[in-house]
Amino acid sequence: MKRVLRSEWIKFSTVRTNIIVVIAGIVVTLGLAALTAALVKLGPTATSGTALHSATNPFLLYFLLILGVQSFTQEYRFGTMRVTLTASPRRIDVFWSKLIVLALVGVVTCVVYLAISFPVTMAILHQRGLPTALFSDHQVRQALFGYVAVCALGSALGAAVGALIRSTALAVTLVLVWPLVIEQTMAGLLPKAVSKHLPFQTAQAAAQLPTKGYLDHWDGLATFALFTVVFVYVAFCSLSCSSTWP
Repeated sequence: MKRVLRSEWIKFSTVRTNIIVVIAGIVVTLGLAALTAALVKLGPTATSGTALHSATNPFLLYFLLILGVQSFTQEYRFGTMRVTLTASPRRIDVFWSKLIVLALVGVVTCVVYLAISFPVTMAILHQRGLPTALFSDHQVRQALFGYVAVCALGSALGAAVGALIRSTALAVTLVLVWPLVIEQTMAGLLPKAVSKHLPFQTAQAAAQLPTKGYLDHWDGLATFALFTVVFVYVAFCSLSCSSTWP
């Protein structure tokens, strides 16, 4: 297993596209977070919760979903999956090694992003005379932990989707259109008691302070983790039974 993990890490770190997605995710999300803090009119109802939301921008999760997707689809596209499994014939080792590497990359990427975005966005909000979130606040630290956990789970979820669909274009479209369009539309149409259990609504609940109309922090994180586990399980079963996963 250690040998397979090392192999997957070498593959990940030597593919230029992966590095580009990670760097782009951090840079773009940082830019959006800073713009949100600097330009958005929060009004008199602004709270530490709205301040925290500026720092925990969801776009980093979308980049990590894409990163997870291409970890599988690119191997199918370039025909390296058979080579991988010839060198490491135990499918379960290869599958879990990919997920572990991606989850760890998600954690590190998110921590690096938060180390910059949190102080920067809070400084901007303070400069504007608006409420800020304090790291010393237990609920703020809990929400930041939730954000890191969601990013790790999102990387694994993207990998599961990529393993199931195998087409980069189709899988990337799905992981972007679902949270940005389909789920937002459903959230507007369904009763809040139902919509708050949608996958990315639960992810949002895990990474924010307690908010009316959303699940609480731990319920949100557990529900998003459950969605991820289901997709990972289905992907593994599909790959285990597939003749194209030799």
